[in-house]
Amino acid sequence: MQLLGVPISFFMIVVAASIAYAVRSLRSSLKLRTKYLCNSIGFLFSVFFIVVTLVSIEGFQCHKNPNGKLTLMMDRSIICWGGSEHDAVVALSVIALLVYPIGFLSLTGYLTWNYHALTQKHGMNFIVSTRFLIGRVKPEYYFVGFLYNMRSFLLSITPLIGQVSEIQVLLLAFIMIVWIVFQMYTFPWRFPILNHFDVLTSAANVMMLLTFAMLRNPADRDAGSQEALRYTFGWIVLAIFFTLVVSMLLACGYFLYLRITARKEYCVFLTHHKGAAAVFARQMKLMIQHLTGKKPFLDVDELDNLDNLTFTVRTCTEALCILQTQQVYNRLWCSVEIVSAHTNRVPLIVACLDGSSPADILDDKFFSNMDHIWTSNELVELNKMGMGLDDVESAYTHVVSSTKSFTMSMLHTEQVQRQTVINILSEVHCPVKPKRFAPNPEHEVYVIYDTESKDQTCVVRILRDLLLEASWTCTILLQEPMGHPSSRALAITLISAGLAKNPICLAHIADAYTKEMPNVTVLSQEDFSKPDMSQVEAILSDESSWSQILNIAPGLSKHSMTESLLELYKVLAWRFNPQDTDMVMRVEFRRVADRLTVIVGRMTATSIGGETYPSSPTQSRSSSQAEFQSMAKDAKPMEQPTTKNKLSLIFQDDDELHENVNCEVF
Repeated sequence: MQLLGVPISFFMIVVAASIAYAVRSLRSSLKLRTKYLCNSIGFLFSVFFIVVTLVSIEGFQCHKNPNGKLTLMMDRSIICWGGSEHDAVVALSVIALLVYPIGFLSLTGYLTWNYHALTQKHGMNFIVSTRFLIGRVKPEYYFVGFLYNMRSFLLSITPLIGQVSEIQVLLLAFIMIVWIVFQMYTFPWRFPILNHFDVLTSAANVMMLLTFAMLRNPADRDAGSQEALRYTFGWIVLAIFFTLVVSMLLACGYFLYLRITARKEYCVFLTHHKGAAAVFARQMKLMIQHLTGKKPFLDVDELDNLDNLTFTVRTCTEALCILQTQQVYNRLWCSVEIVSAHTNRVPLIVACLDGSSPADILDDKFFSNMDHIWTSNELVELNKMGMGLDDVESAYTHVVSSTKSFTMSMLHTEQVQRQTVINILSEVHCPVKPKRFAPNPEHEVYVIYDTESKDQTCVVRILRDLLLEASWTCTILLQEPMGHPSSRALAITLISAGLAKNPICLAHIADAYTKEMPNVTVLSQEDFSKPDMSQVEAILSDESSWSQILNIAPGLSKHSMTESLLELYKVLAWRFNPQDTDMVMRVEFRRVADRLTVIVGRMTATSIGGETYPSSPTQSRSSSQAEFQSMAKDAKPMEQPTTKNKLSLIFQDDDELHENVNCEVF
């Protein structure tokens, strides 16, 4: 009767699913589809695989009696290999072995061997149907599910391979140790805690196996010592077993608590096109971190998770926010992220950065040309993720029809952007708890940049947020005058091609120069370019532009304006690229912040000593280069020396206009 348990259980599952499917109210809530039913049956068979295998081999398990005869362990009245009764049981066991464990291993082995081909052919349906086999492991170790079942099968049939107990112990220990070595070398499970728990349970099984082997009765041991030994090892086995059970219960309770409270690792997953919105995605991540204290997902900062994007979206993300530009829906990996969110019912939000709504981009023309958006190699990659063009079309249709969108320009004021981000967070039910920073009043800095550039606007706001984290009092200069900065105030200027074409920038540069403010230059998003002095002269000749300059810097002369710009391009410029990883960005920012700190310290020392600080960058240029060489000479290794970055240092000599120097970051 035990051998009939599996088909009876399978029949009951199918009947229960059919009844539930007939009830409309349960059909949608229970996700009663063939792919989910296949996954559930496969999962149950994997859980009870060892039990089913042990039941299947009961016809071969015999026990030797004192009279020398072998009887069947499941029924001592049946003599092994001595009658028709045992022959019938053996026949049933052979059939059970072929149908249950061997059949299941053959099926899962076929699915694993042809996993990529079947994924490309059947797409998401195949991924969901085989989630019991593949879903628990990392994508690169998709075959580990089959190896785990094979290990369970070998452990179950070991009593048949070696009838002597010592040989059984040796074989079992060998299988477990080989698995421990393989598991520790690959760490194949998706969650780190599962890898640690697998090693712990395997090691505990080996210890209990060796402990049980010591309980054998040797001929030279008396009854008293044997009883004491059993008592001692009995407590050891209980302690090991109790530790495993308690650890498993605590881990299950912890993850159940996380599941119930819906605490996921990432509050928002930022999907964006790298070329069009990489810098703004960095700015938005910093805004979300400062508003919530939680961690958004930005792919450049999560390089370890890029091979597992679909799992991250499905399991670790509260909501997915599409930073919409014209190119985002054409990027393959953005499509993968959007389809994964739609398939797994992760909330979708659209932040329209270019003024267009999703319906303006995802129109009938876009859907009719979907076959030509990606190359054949990209379509193969899409199919490997278990997705097809039909899945992409379904997800994009959902974005147009059912997704809430917010207008969010890169050039909007900070207040407008901040409120839009708060509205997005409210839409995904993420509580807003803004961080508070305590700026140092002695560390005052003003930032000058090309106010008409989207990229430079994003960079300056990122730089401002990082300066706030570092306790600097930071003011971004726009159309209003600088006012009356303190005697120790500094200026930061973002060098770009549009800087010398913008009257607002020219006014602030000249104003800082006349106020004798030390100016630290930063280069971001662009290669260095010389200022076109003919364009500067044209701006100075234009009455409206000159009037705008005088509104910001009253009393400024055109000669001072030209001189301040020329002097600015003699100052050392520091590379700052927010689109790089968070670690690289903060390393580059730390170089800029260290430079600011050095200048403030020097200003403090000179003011105490009664000396006069140099009135222009030219007077301090030689000392600046000497200080930089000293900093490079005394630089210490960073915490993570595996990342190698280069700062592009740009400065001007008297005879030579510009010279590019690559300085290794230690």
